Amino acid sequence: MRIQPISNYLFEKNRAKLTRLLPARSAVILCAKDRMPKNGDQYFPYRQDSNFFYLTGIDLPEAILIICPDHPDYRLRELLFIEKTSDHDRTWVGEKLSVEQAKELSGIENIHWLNEFEDFLVRIMSHVSIVYLSVGNEGGVQYKLNTSDYRLYRLLADRFPLHQFQNIAPKIASLRMVKEKEEIEQIEQAITITKKAFYEVIGILEPGIHEYEIEAVITAEFVRNGLQHHAFEPIVASGKNACVLHYTKNSNVCSNNELVLIDFGAEFNNYCADITRTLPVSGRFSSRQRQVYLAVLHLMEKAMQIIRKGISIVEVQRQMVPYIEETLVDLELLTNEEIREKEGSENPAYKEYFMHGIAHFLGLDVHDVGSKEEPLQPGMVITCEPGIYIPEENLGIRLENDLLITEHGVINLSEAIPILPEQIEDLLAR
Repeated sequence: MRIQPISNYLFEKNRAKLTRLLPARSAVILCAKDRMPKNGDQYFPYRQDSNFFYLTGIDLPEAILIICPDHPDYRLRELLFIEKTSDHDRTWVGEKLSVEQAKELSGIENIHWLNEFEDFLVRIMSHVSIVYLSVGNEGGVQYKLNTSDYRLYRLLADRFPLHQFQNIAPKIASLRMVKEKEEIEQIEQAITITKKAFYEVIGILEPGIHEYEIEAVITAEFVRNGLQHHAFEPIVASGKNACVLHYTKNSNVCSNNELVLIDFGAEFNNYCADITRTLPVSGRFSSRQRQVYLAVLHLMEKAMQIIRKGISIVEVQRQMVPYIEETLVDLELLTNEEIREKEGSENPAYKEYFMHGIAHFLGLDVHDVGSKEEPLQPGMVITCEPGIYIPEENLGIRLENDLLITEHGVINLSEAIPILPEQIEDLLAR
């Protein structure tokens, strides 16, 4: 563990909230995510399943959680099974998680070795009739990979065919949408480290630099702060590349007259930041670049005025459409006649230059769980990310902040990361 873990009080609260959603004589059984093989005896860097982490704080593979809140034996109401360290492991990879460490991280008192799971399973299944698992999409179990979740489902369905199996994901999603204060603190830490990386980028940006060199200084700053993961593959897109929404090649040279769009975020204790800034490679915006930049910034300010408790992301998007259309007309990208011709269609005219949503949820996943039709509530964290993309001008501008919904509006958690064009030019001039 490189950084201070989250207090286990958070995971105790999360499990308590989940138990209140469970019917009588039911249990939740979840697996840690598998390690993903790379080549030979190597694995990709491990990242825990977000739902499993949300309930346990355990960030290692080979673990199983059981929650059975009304079991008559109180020792069987919360169980965590972890893998015991073998002599081979001790030599090659070192000690795995101890029972005491697992208790400290999760707040679960009853910790057992993984090879004891099936002995306890019989005692759990004899009490319950409904078992909640991570079983993919509601209404069916369809996996392309032989995952730990799927193997667990097959084991239980084969051995206990009379039990009812349901997907736990919707219940956990409803809880994850509203963040506890400890979760907001992790997101704020992720944003703070992302801000540090932003300033590192400012320090090295110049004509002739490669996009991957910018990615490298971001990665270095994250590692310097004890992090193991980006929240997502960073997008460093100069010139026309910025018109590719999920461009991650990061291989081109940043030219003197171009902008570079940088969409990136740190992951702190599995909680994500998601920030986008667009910078002039030469240090100053051209007249047209500044015009489009200010238009995007104006759309962001308008969206942040609309976003509030009680409104859904879908409704925010709907209310923003007239402003987006007006902006594109002002930029001489569309005419009012073109807008009217496609009004009400599945592909309205504005989507030629603004083709993505204005916001998404943020948390343990960068595109976090939750319905965009759900009214926003205090404690939810979302992004606000307007963008205008003009391939024929080799110009794409997106700006993105991370917002906390409160009783009285929004708090811009990323306010400390400069965004005004004069701020950007001043920083680059130094």
